Amino acid sequence: MSDRECHFMAFGVPQSQGSMRAFLPKGGKFPVVVHQKSAALKSWREIVALAVPKGTLLDGPVAVTMEFYMPIPKSRPKFLHTEKQKLEWAWPAKKPDLDKLIRSILDALTGVVFHDDSQVVHLVSRKQYGNEPGVEVWVTPYDLLQGETRHWAQQGTQTDLPVEK
Repeated sequence: MSDRECHFMAFGVPQSQGSMRAFLPKGGKFPVVVHQKSAALKSWREIVALAVPKGTLLDGPVAVTMEFYMPIPKSRPKFLHTEKQKLEWAWPAKKPDLDKLIRSILDALTGVVFHDDSQVVHLVSRKQYGNEPGVEVWVTPYDLLQGETRHWAQQGTQTDLPVEK
């Protein structure tokens, strides 16, 4: 791994970004915007930011990979006998939504690993069950990517595609 790359693991139950809601306080002129899960989300963002190795603020486009490890539900059977059970319990196909988990991490890394989450030009992520909940994150300057991940980008952009007449 290059000294320009960032890899870390943050432990804790991953929190989703959640939705925002706004309200106008009595006698107020400006609306107040709050996250529905503000306390848990703030704590989770702090855990993530503190897990980042010091001095890793990156410039330019970056690629981000995230592996979310969700807590195994207590209701999960100890033995999975049927294919249906194996499929049902293989992946956490329920809330929280993966896109909202991603947003919470990108927001936590803004100003810590990159200046703004608009620098993210390549993103790979998944959520799975894990014995220890948390998230594993890799952030790589896009120019360091090699192999197949980079191959599609070297082939050109949509503007290079033939136009149907």
